[in-house]
Amino acid sequence: MKDTVLLLLCAVALAHSYGRNPQQCNCDPSEESKKICESHNGLDDVLVAHEHCDKFYKCTNGKAVAYQCPDNLLYDAVAERCEWPHEVNCGNRPISDGNDCNGIDVSQAPPSSTTSRPINEGTCNCRPDEAPSICAANGSDGVLVAHENCNQFYKCDNEKPVALYCFGNLLYNPYTEQCDWPENVDCGDRVIPNP
Repeated sequence: MKDTVLLLLCAVALAHSYGRNPQQCNCDPSEESKKICESHNGLDDVLVAHEHCDKFYKCTNGKAVAYQCPDNLLYDAVAERCEWPHEVNCGNRPISDGNDCNGIDVSQAPPSSTTSRPINEGTCNCRPDEAPSICAANGSDGVLVAHENCNQFYKCDNEKPVALYCFGNLLYNPYTEQCDWPENVDCGDRVIPNP
């Protein structure tokens, strides 16, 4: 299935390249990601390169949601994962300054000293069974809630909880509202996935 999606993405890139080198797509990735995600409504595992090399889009319910790679990693559009910089050809995609993500950056590991997002120490949306009632509240769009599986979380969208995955082997930390390295996350009663 993933090979079929990859072939389809390559075909779309070739169709839009009009003689350009298909490995260096000069199209606007955000417009392209919108088209790709709309055409794959229902497939939530489709990944698309972001206009910045340290980010990517993941299709969720037919919409492109931006994610930040963990610290010091870049998104490899061919391998469809975040990799070490020496393994990634960014082409003409710059590396962002980290402050311009037009989506959620829950896959970014928090800095070791301070974080720019508020952390409510001691409080969190930790109970997966409360996700439907939390998301049903007015103004809840974008609120994050822990999922039953420790490598997933819910994001409220249109008053409904939408399940999303952390990237790679990261786990969701409901206290920081970010996906983080396993050694930094206490999963409690949530299921820890097999590697």
